[in-house]
Amino acid sequence: MSARPLLPADLTCHDAGRTSRLVTPALRRILGQPDGERCRFPSCTRTRNLHAHHVRHWRDGGPTDLANLALVCSRHHTVLHERGFRLELGPDRLLTVRTRDDVPVPSRPRRPLQVPGDLQLVPPGAPTLTGDPLDLSHVAWVMARQAA
Repeated sequence: MSARPLLPADLTCHDAGRTSRLVTPALRRILGQPDGERCRFPSCTRTRNLHAHHVRHWRDGGPTDLANLALVCSRHHTVLHERGFRLELGPDRLLTVRTRDDVPVPSRPRRPLQVPGDLQLVPPGAPTLTGDPLDLSHVAWVMARQAA
């Protein structure tokens, strides 16, 4: 059974405002739908151990409302608090992360875990195996050229 689409009333009926810092289970379920049950930190794809993070911190007057919450994994929740990163959450839930120096953290695709089949580690025409020791600097050079 799939979850029904969110209706506008769903988005605000579970907001706690300033009455509670903690996110209710109902608000957490609603938060997971638009955020896709994954960490919202750029390039992170973690889907476990997610925390509802106040974009405008609770201690700074931030409400416990959907419009002020974003899901982040444990690692990035710690990064946000300890390294002074700042979040900006637009009305369309587009999230921007900025460093302490106000530099946006880029969102870029992660590198694949597997080496593509067409990646050549040895350039065409390179000598075949001769039993000589491996030249690691040459291997690094070839890999750097293939990645570029």
